[in-house]
Amino acid sequence: VEVARSAQNQSLLQSMDRRADLQLRLQHTVEGLSVVAISYYAVGLMANLALPFAEPFGLEKTGVMALLT
Repeated sequence: VEVARSAQNQSLLQSMDRRADLQLRLQHTVEGLSVVAISYYAVGLMANLALPFAEPFGLEKTGVMALLT
């Protein structure tokens, strides 16, 4: 009985370990996507703020965004 319980516990621990690894990979993926999204919106915001100062130099919004990235 003890051997069967030990094997069952070992199997359960392996399953939990796999699940924890998958959750960690998912968390890293979500964090990476969040950084990309925040950066995208930050560049857009900075471009909108810098656009009035760049217009006298003949720069359009795409040029300002190119300079900011």
